Amino acid sequence: MENRVKDWHKLWNYKSRYEEMSVGMKAALWYTVANFIQKGFVFLSTPILTRILNVNDYGTLMLYQSWFVLFAIFATLNLSQTAYNKGLVEFENDKDNFTFSLLFLSKIITIIVAFLYFTFNILVRDSTGLTPSFMIFLFSDILFNSSIEFYLARQRFEFKYRKAVLISISSSFFIVAISTFILLLIKNDLFIKIVSDAIIRIIFGFYCFYLLFFSRRKQLKIEKKYIRYGLSYSLPLIPHFLSHYILNQSDRLMINMFDGKEKLAIYSLAYSVSMIMFLFTNAINQSVMPYTFQALKKKEYRGIRENTKWLFIVVGGITILSILFAPELIVILGGNKYEESIWLVPPIAISVYFLFVYSMFSNISFYYKMNKLISLVSMGAALSNIVLNYIFINMFGYQAAAYTTLLCYILLAFSHFFLYRFLLKKEEIHEELYNIKMIVLISLLLLVILFFILVIYKSVFIRYATIGVLLSVLFTMRQKIMGAIKN
Repeated sequence: MENRVKDWHKLWNYKSRYEEMSVGMKAALWYTVANFIQKGFVFLSTPILTRILNVNDYGTLMLYQSWFVLFAIFATLNLSQTAYNKGLVEFENDKDNFTFSLLFLSKIITIIVAFLYFTFNILVRDSTGLTPSFMIFLFSDILFNSSIEFYLARQRFEFKYRKAVLISISSSFFIVAISTFILLLIKNDLFIKIVSDAIIRIIFGFYCFYLLFFSRRKQLKIEKKYIRYGLSYSLPLIPHFLSHYILNQSDRLMINMFDGKEKLAIYSLAYSVSMIMFLFTNAINQSVMPYTFQALKKKEYRGIRENTKWLFIVVGGITILSILFAPELIVILGGNKYEESIWLVPPIAISVYFLFVYSMFSNISFYYKMNKLISLVSMGAALSNIVLNYIFINMFGYQAAAYTTLLCYILLAFSHFFLYRFLLKKEEIHEELYNIKMIVLISLLLLVILFFILVIYKSVFIRYATIGVLLSVLFTMRQKIMGAIKN
């Protein structure tokens, strides 16, 4: 009886702590949880996909996803990620018309790009490696997915999370569950998976469009000034988006070119393991970005520094844990035929940490509309990635791509740090917005651990002892971490 009372007391304490959190913190918490659940669905389906599909088809699926990201840049200008977030701050009194105008612009551009692609495809031999049937569903997916992206961005900005989290989780669940079930019935049919994924996203796209506009029962109109704003903000960022595409995808495209789809599948599985971290860091940045923009507007600089310093420790710790658990994750997700992937996880996972560091610095640049400089810096890192991949994949094989990617993300983070410093002087901000010493220390520690991990991977005892020590350190610091985040 006494133990039961203690358990209820603990639950009450957790509930009280949760209720004390700010709305922004609750939103960040639930978006992070939703992202992990989404990735969890994907992880549950990955062992099935790698076993049902042959290695060549799994490589084709990874290729399809790479082309999806590239065409989405041109077909949407990534309006929901950049111009929309900044515009919600600038046009806070007319958010509905601003949203309607930008989503209309996004869909018109998607239709134009699809028309140009299929016209070009008739005249010139296709070079994507995908059939026209695949491409029809790719563009349909992009067209309706933009409604989902705008709806989720609007909810994040307003720190609303209930419906957004439900939509994120349910859409991912249905996509994974239905396509996996169909594949089990009709084995080795990749096209069926692509079709079912696209249809589910189309349904959710319609629903999000309804929630954004029709549920408000308000007269909306397309404003030319918002169309101009979206184009003027996003067009200069196309080189930046392309640069990130190159950093994220060019290694896989080059591996497919030089070593074939089988090696691409092995590399992609290692990338999938590391993307656990990316989902976590991306969820953090999507929650931090609206807060950062609003804090910069109010000149609350100290708040940014205090509320983000522990995030770097948390992300660094999760980076190490994802590396330490890589052998088990690779076996679970792909089986023994993907064993080579294990050695690629450490450099790719650390790349994601530096991607997070970059995103923190670039938030400041996005707020002050330094779009041309952002693009210039990102292009430098992307060109370096292309050259290094071309040289070292030819020399050492597909494994070299993991290390060239890491090197280029380090370059990207440092370049955006210097741009951030330039902005502090330009805007006459006389204090640091981030704890630079902590960022440098964690970065150096991860690079040292990279080589240490490669030596101990075969020793299960040392690996698990290291996991125990790391978890103990994070547990000891939990009060400071949670206190800082809650503030």
